[in-house]
Amino acid sequence: MSVVARMREELRAMVKAAVSDGPVKLSSGAFSDFYIDGRQVTLKPRGAFLLANVISGILADIPFDAVGGPTMGADPIVGALCYHLGLIEGQTATGFIIRKESKEHGLARRIEGPDLSAGARVVIVEDIVTSAGSVLKGIKAVEEAGARVVKVIAIVDREAGGREALTGAGYDYEPIFTRSELK
Repeated sequence: MSVVARMREELRAMVKAAVSDGPVKLSSGAFSDFYIDGRQVTLKPRGAFLLANVISGILADIPFDAVGGPTMGADPIVGALCYHLGLIEGQTATGFIIRKESKEHGLARRIEGPDLSAGARVVIVEDIVTSAGSVLKGIKAVEEAGARVVKVIAIVDREAGGREALTGAGYDYEPIFTRSELK
């Protein structure tokens, strides 16, 4: 088994440990009997390390200029990836966070971080995808800024329509795990 495959299996164990039985209200307003607290993985040093390495493996052959996603689920993932990418000689990709709404003070930005240049190739990351509503809103903001989404990665796809919504809209979507894999 390769090093990345072993890391993926260790990451799977951490994600499984973050699963709770419901009912829990989701951001969509729906209730579920299956809840994953992604921050129980992404805010632990080992989880951030494993996640950054696994995602870097997924992105090994994909040219990209920036990585980011909707706040709050993507925030620690972006931080871990930025640190990891900083260790790679010659890597110049930056990170960004997409706010739900533009700030009403300061620079009134919706996308925080270094500016995305027109045509920038971006990777969108998210902790959990259910219907993909928040991811699609974030993608819209990135595209309005002139960037181009080259990949969408989630830690877990809840298998509740998100994959179909993202691939149906033409995005290259890859979850690290699916709900079925965590049972």
